[in-house]
Amino acid sequence: MNVTLDLATGKDAAGLLGGAGAVYRYKVTDVQAGSCTNPPSGYQNVNITSPGTRVCDVFYAEEAKDEIHVDVLLVVPSDAVPGSKTDTFTATATAVP
Repeated sequence: MNVTLDLATGKDAAGLLGGAGAVYRYKVTDVQAGSCTNPPSGYQNVNITSPGTRVCDVFYAEEAKDEIHVDVLLVVPSDAVPGSKTDTFTATATAVP
């Protein structure tokens, strides 16, 4: 079943890293050509609101085009809050009629 795909995180850059100039972004790209229609171009700031940012208008279920990568970009400033860091990405899939 083909779906739309939205991504959300639990924290933004300030909440995850702290400090001045923290960056927390992601980029969605096809592994198999045509897997995701209309993905955002380049790295996007994370979105902490539900259901997140629409990253695929249609994410296909076909065997030959059903794989994407989600790359994460973190810039940790020198004044970031020290300690372990965790967050959760939530992917919401909704059936496309």
